[in-house]
Formats: sequence, C-alpha cells, structure tokens
Amino acid sequence: MFEGSYVRILKNHTKSKLILRQRRIEIRYRRRNKKNNRKPSSNPELFFGTPIKLPSTLSLNDESYRNRIITVYDKIIHHLNIGKSFTLDFSNVKDIQPAAMLLLFAHLKYALYKNSLIKASGILPKNTNSKVSQVIKQIGLSNIILCENDSLPSDEDVIHWQVISGREADGSKTEFILQAIEKYYGDEVVEGLYEGVTEAMINVRQHAYKSDIQIDIEGDEWWLFFQIKDGMFHISICDLGIGIPKSLNDNHYEENRGIFQYFERKKRDSDAIRAAIKLGKSRTREENRGKGLPQIVYALQDVEGSKISILSGHGIYVRTDAEYNIDRDFRTPIRGTILNWSLPLIEKHD
Repeated sequence: MFEGSYVRILKNHTKSKLILRQRRIEIRYRRRNKKNNRKPSSNPELFFGTPIKLPSTLSLNDESYRNRIITVYDKIIHHLNIGKSFTLDFSNVKDIQPAAMLLLFAHLKYALYKNSLIKASGILPKNTNSKVSQVIKQIGLSNIILCENDSLPSDEDVIHWQVISGREADGSKTEFILQAIEKYYGDEVVEGLYEGVTEAMINVRQHAYKSDIQIDIEGDEWWLFFQIKDGMFHISICDLGIGIPKSLNDNHYEENRGIFQYFERKKRDSDAIRAAIKLGKSRTREENRGKGLPQIVYALQDVEGSKISILSGHGIYVRTDAEYNIDRDFRTPIRGTILNWSLPLIEKHD
C-alpha cells in the first residue's frame, strides 16, 4: 500500500516538474517577444526546447562563421538523435550566404522528416520586413520552423531565391532555372548548365550515400538553391552524404594509383577534391552513366566571369574561367558536399 502510494507521488512529482518546465519556457519566450515588440504567438507550442542561436553571418567560407554555423547543424542532428524539439533563433542574423543557408535547409528537412515527432520553431529578427525574414519566407522556411512571418518578399535580391529537392537525377526539375537564364545565354551555356546540374544529381545517387558505412537517409537526397543577385546567377546543390574524401577512398582503381598516392601523401580534403576531378570516371565504371566531377567543373569553363566552388569535408576547391584555382582546408568539416556555380548575367544579342 505504501509502495503504491509512493509510486503515484513520484509520478505526480515528475509530471509537475515537466509542467513547470514548459511554463518557464513559455514565460521566457513571451518576455523575449515583449522586449522585441513582437506579437506573442497564440500557440505556445511554437516555441519549443532550448534555442539554437545562429551567428550574424551564415557563411561556410569564413573560418569563424563557418565554425558557428556548423555547430548549428550539429545541434540540429543532436536534437534529432535525442528526439527533442528545438527553436532556431535568427534574431541576430544580418547576412546569408546561399551555400550555408542551403545546408541549414537540408539539415532541417532531414531532421524533421526522419523524426516527425520533433518540431522546429523560429525566432525572427526584430525588423519584421528585414531581408533575412524575407529570405526565410521566400524559400518556405517559415512553414518548416513554424513561425509567424509577416514579411513581404520584395527586395530584388530576395525574390529570385528558389529551392527544389529530390531523390532521383531528374533534370526536368531545373527547367524553371534554365528558362530564367535563356535570355542571357545561348543554347551551349544553357545545355552546359543542365548537364552540370544533372551530373551533380547523378553523383549524389552513385557516390554520396554509397559506402561500407551506410548513411541513414530518408526522403530527399539532394537540395538545390537558385538565386539572382548583384548581376550574378548563382546555383548551389548539396547532399548530406559521406563527402568526396571518403567517397574517393572507396574508389581505388588500379590504373589511378598515382593520383591516390598523391592524395594519401597530402592528406588534405581539398586535395581529395582535386583527385576526384582528375579521375573523371563514374563510380560504377559504366559507360553513359555520367562523367563525374570533370563534367561538373568544366561545364561552364568558357563563360567569362564564371566560377565553380566545391566544398566537402574540410576542403574547398574553387575554379574560375581563367583556370585560376584555389584550394584550402578548414578546421571544421561539413557533412556531405556542396557545389556552387556562379556566372554573370549578360544580355544575349541575337
């Protein structure tokens, strides 16, 4: 009798602690909303868990900001693993680079698809129509993080942000992108971009999620951003796979021993990206199955002012139309691979 009563008391005590904790969370966010002159949400569940604060600049090319945004990615996966909801705090974000935002979008979609029981909420900047709020609404992130976003995407460098995703190598999904640049470039460039993007999708299917260590992935396998900004056309595609360095180690073809030996001496992820470009073979070694990274890297090499960058693991490799190559390694690795194309928008003359 005593034992049963004790168990009931213990259960009630635990339940009371959980209720008090939830009330504290609600009060904290109501105070924060009031302080920032925001209208409190009518749904208290929109603010959940410990806030994950984003850095002022979302960038993967700057060492300090890179470390901070990758910490955000890691926290999202951590919350997925422990089954806890979370809140993304964008209140201090001032600048967004497409590649970093794309990888954030991918991690969010992956986490919420993998565990439908967890939720993600968001805190937006104080300025309700800030550029950051506009971007969040334009790409549909407001619906994912369940936040009230009254901004109206209207800035010229915001309204062209588009995002698509998928599992298969379906080039038809990029038709709206090709239509957007047809007035700037001829068929050769449009076809080159189509082949480069489609090849990137093929690489994801053949390389990113193929390994002795299986990547636990469901839903979409690649995510793509399209943007027109400051007279430049930008397109980024990413995956959350094993990355080029690990994928390269899985492809020890006897005839390419020299390339692998060079990579093994250097032991840098940026050199692994270079080696993968030199290989120029598909993972399956079958004809008509794609030409790998060379097809992607050289697709737009004849376009003046064009640039492609590849980020994978610790490394980054950049190639311009002038064959000026840059490569380096960062301290903190990313999960998967990101490909970025940039080319100037020049009116086509008939």
